Amino acid sequence: MPAFEKKLIAGICEAIAGNHAEAQRLLRGAQGTLPESEDRLIPPGYEFVEILETLAKETGQNAYREIALSFARGIQIYEPWTGWAYAFDAAYSADSDERVRATALAIKFDPKSAWLSKLTPELLARGREWLTRNDQFRIRVPSRETKS
Repeated sequence: MPAFEKKLIAGICEAIAGNHAEAQRLLRGAQGTLPESEDRLIPPGYEFVEILETLAKETGQNAYREIALSFARGIQIYEPWTGWAYAFDAAYSADSDERVRATALAIKFDPKSAWLSKLTPELLARGREWLTRNDQFRIRVPSRETKS
């Protein structure tokens, strides 16, 4: 069995057993062995975040969600076009400004995200407004006018 799956399964078992420190250690180890997405139906990073989200809900331990949030923010830097990472950030960030920015970018890259569907209409409206003012991905054509 590949290292990612082995550590992920072991981490899940430890979390369900209530051994949260060991579970978090194993899950961080799984994060370090994430395989490439090439032949997978579900990208391993997405799978990782969903499992951590579920563990947080099932165990009441917010630390799992924090690991997932940190990972999702890393994905935003590594693969800035990956919409699910922004949608997860928008759903769980404690920082109001970060939630608005993440909502906007999730709307841009993954408008049908399941995480976006759980956000309030107010947050979605603020995200759309932010996007109209801060669309970092709009192509800007330089002016051809030359000044003498």
